[in-house]
Amino acid sequence: MLQTDCVDKSKPTKQSWEGGGCRASHPLLTAKDGAPSVVLGYRGTKGGPPARGAVIVRLVILLLVSSFNASGQSTTGGVQAEMAAQKPLSLRFNVTSAAPSRITLLRYLLPWGNVNSIVLLAVTGHGEVLQRDMPIDDPSNQKISLDPGESVSGAIDLRKAFRGLDSTLQKDDVNLFWAYHAPNELGISARWGGWILLRRRH
Repeated sequence: MLQTDCVDKSKPTKQSWEGGGCRASHPLLTAKDGAPSVVLGYRGTKGGPPARGAVIVRLVILLLVSSFNASGQSTTGGVQAEMAAQKPLSLRFNVTSAAPSRITLLRYLLPWGNVNSIVLLAVTGHGEVLQRDMPIDDPSNQKISLDPGESVSGAIDLRKAFRGLDSTLQKDDVNLFWAYHAPNELGISARWGGWILLRRRH
């Protein structure tokens, strides 16, 4: 069973992140029977989220997890995501190559390289799905090379990704889900994803 829950920021752990919320960001494992079980721990506003919002959040996580497979996962490479501490509402990714030799891949295949390279979904605590802005973003031919164990980072401005995110956070929490299909060249598991809770601004 995969359990995602908030962490106490006063007790730093590997799962904690700076920015005011909680995170579950790692390769998601599919059960052998193909029917993974998911528990969502939601520790947000007083009294917790309404039942409708909690149900939607659980369904979204279940949909994400059911399509993820981390077989052949490397321990030296991978994809990490967290909210950037220096830039509000900026989702920062770190991608590390686990390939045995130097690789070259198209830059648009990275999580931040193209609007179509990553799946983003934002759901309020009351179950409202925010509109995802998907402008035309033609892939470029720019390439990037990485040595074994080398990392590259980039960020996505969530205010540009979701219309009305700023105003929504004035009145409600927002659950942010992401899913990414890594290119084979990286030598890591193909599917990655996670959940980040964006706290309501008081």
